[in-house]
Amino acid sequence: MTVKKFVTVGLAALLVLSASVCLAADKAAVKASAAFLSLVDSGQYAQSWDQASAFFKSKVPQDAWVQQLSTARKPYGTVKSRKILGAKDFNSLPGAPAGQYVVIEYATAFTQNDSGERVTMMRQADGSWRMAGYFILQ
Repeated sequence: MTVKKFVTVGLAALLVLSASVCLAADKAAVKASAAFLSLVDSGQYAQSWDQASAFFKSKVPQDAWVQQLSTARKPYGTVKSRKILGAKDFNSLPGAPAGQYVVIEYATAFTQNDSGERVTMMRQADGSWRMAGYFILQ
């Protein structure tokens, strides 16, 4: 095998390995976002704040989160269905510390309106994924 072929094969293997690591991270982040959304869907807003990242908690007090989320979700009604549209990895986001993030977008059908949601998950020091941002897309 020539050096060029060896390097090409090595780079291809590295890309596959990197992609599978990202997919594993995405999978864990998506699973954590589903648990977060389950709390939000059932109106457990204070508990959803408890499951947020330390960064999020340092920026948004629990009482403000509960009030803002209650106000934001009320016009939409309850969730009828939700489908993941995609997940994208980031190492940095504007206004946030450097770290590992997965931004997940959903198509969500509510009883009063169809919309989308974006959940940003942040990897914590212990390896868990916690919500660092939640937006209803209009």
